[in-house]
Amino acid sequence: GVGMVERTSHASLVYFGVGRFAVDRLGRYVELISRASGEAPEIVASFDWDEFDDGDRALSEIASTWSERRPEQFTNGSGTLLRIGGLRSHWTQRNFRKLSSRLMRLISPFGNGNGFEIRMTSDEFPDYSGAMESRFLKKAPYRISAAFDGKDTIHYQIGEKDPFSARWEGSSDPRCGPAKLTLYCFDLDNEGLARVGTGIDVKAWLREWSGVNIYRDDFRVLPYGEPDDDWLRLDQRRVNNPVVCLSNNQVCGFFEISADGNPELNDQTNRGGLQENDAFQDLRTLALDVFKVVEAERRAIRNPEEPVNGKVLDLGDSALFSSRGLLDLLKIDKEMDGNLRAALEPRFKAIREEVKKAEHRTTAALDSYLDLSGLGQTATFMGNALENHLRI
Repeated sequence: GVGMVERTSHASLVYFGVGRFAVDRLGRYVELISRASGEAPEIVASFDWDEFDDGDRALSEIASTWSERRPEQFTNGSGTLLRIGGLRSHWTQRNFRKLSSRLMRLISPFGNGNGFEIRMTSDEFPDYSGAMESRFLKKAPYRISAAFDGKDTIHYQIGEKDPFSARWEGSSDPRCGPAKLTLYCFDLDNEGLARVGTGIDVKAWLREWSGVNIYRDDFRVLPYGEPDDDWLRLDQRRVNNPVVCLSNNQVCGFFEISADGNPELNDQTNRGGLQENDAFQDLRTLALDVFKVVEAERRAIRNPEEPVNGKVLDLGDSALFSSRGLLDLLKIDKEMDGNLRAALEPRFKAIREEVKKAEHRTTAALDSYLDLSGLGQTATFMGNALENHLRI
């Protein structure tokens, strides 16, 4: 027969941490089955959380049962199973979708989780069963990967283009250590969403996934990337430059660091994220540098201009459209051979026309910003003037 040893343990020995409260909130009772690697017996423990609701009983009077048995659940390996019963609320499809997205984000999509894998099984909602993966990441129209060597060089890969490198422009002695950041960026207009999937589905998915996450050794560091967390202040950047900058809800980002490679990126004592020291500020600087690169790529795709000498003309380049830039073009024009100059004259004419258009757009944008600034100043003045009259 199956050998079994049954014992009881006082609640003071099993009343542990916030995990106990999480399980209690989900259901009235839980069965824990666990088998250690290389160990023969399987441990089974049962807890009835309603026992703790009796205010007349002392904690020392409540006992939970546990036993050792021949392996039944983990016959070919080791592991731990929590089986929760007496659910305190009805689980809907929305609950499963939210749980699925939260569990998916626990593990970096680029690592192996050190062998840790999450699978969901649901008879009622089979769409959420099996290994979990994100369906929209690969459809992002703008993708960039940046690997910082921790010293002075960032290696970039934009979409399917050839990789290139750039020098680190942050502090002279970066403290963050090597890090890798991958960004998937989306357009939120109807046309941009339609290229990814059904607009409603993509928006719902972005509400769960948008933000820049941090993963240490393939496991997520909270709260970075949570729906209300904008630790890079992306929304503020977009307010200051709405045409160019991406907002927090347009980006799914994944920072990869490690405990050994990034020793100065330490946790806060309250586990509320990383300490905001010099190393953390370097990580922020790296992220914003990568955003500038992908935002320039996005502008080039959304607003392609006429190629000049094999290069794309960036109408946002202030140096090109300054008077000095125009004079340089005209000087080159005059020094050329007559026939070549005549052949290129239409090109220079097109450039001059584009300059005028760019200047017009810039002037119009500045006028709009001045109008908004004046409106804000008026609102501030009115608020200050009426404050005493409106105060209760």
